[in-house]
Amino acid sequence: MFDPYNSRAGIDVVVKPEYCWAYELGAKTDWFENRLRVNLAAFYSDYEDLQEKTYIPEAVMMGTQNAGSAEIKGIELEVLARPSQGWTINGSASYLDAEYKDFSVEDPIMGGGSGCLWKPDDLCS
Repeated sequence: MFDPYNSRAGIDVVVKPEYCWAYELGAKTDWFENRLRVNLAAFYSDYEDLQEKTYIPEAVMMGTQNAGSAEIKGIELEVLARPSQGWTINGSASYLDAEYKDFSVEDPIMGGGSGCLWKPDDLCS
């Protein structure tokens, strides 16, 4: 993939395609003569070769690199109720759990990894 941000500094960075397997299961329902609507969805996404904008210190700029893999999962709930003429009550809630399974950035000038591998419970600087 051609990245105009990386090429401006004369850095030749090869970026592999990003792949994502995404799944979603849900239901949109109406009850009690359309006076109650309940929508529910659950989703899961698994990213490989995730592309991220990262800082390249040698070039003093941002660039796109393959940074690892990530997992995103969650649920969404929407409820709309019409208890009587002229009254509408609605609300929604969601839960999102997104995390890197790993995060490792290559050094485009010197080669090799950054020496930093991020996992959900780790922090490095």
